[in-house]
Amino acid sequence: MLKIFLFSISVGVLTLGIVERSTAQNNAVGSALESFGKVAGSWYLNQKCQYLDPQELQQFEANVAAITIALGKDLGDQKLLNLIQRSAKETVYSGKYGDCQKTRPIFITGYAHSINWSEQIRQTQKKQG
Repeated sequence: MLKIFLFSISVGVLTLGIVERSTAQNNAVGSALESFGKVAGSWYLNQKCQYLDPQELQQFEANVAAITIALGKDLGDQKLLNLIQRSAKETVYSGKYGDCQKTRPIFITGYAHSINWSEQIRQTQKKQG
């Protein structure tokens, strides 16, 4: 399943790139990277299968951009996110995920998560001024 594959990528990246953080920080970063993998996978699934209408797509892209920018700033390194995005793209475009009807539930999970996560980011940024 795409979620499991992206999680393993995130964990692998986490152990390679962020060794100097505390266990709690590593867990939080690992969770964020796992979530980012789901969002990135959903973005590529939509690119491939076109689940969203133009208005929904515009909002989805804004949500993904907000998440990517905020997470990149928090990590201090966009390279990890780029690696996850590349892996998500390769996975989505592999033959295993060729049936858009079967991948729709995976897309919906990541899409819904992107809405909630980007709203949390916007609320946090609003509070911070």
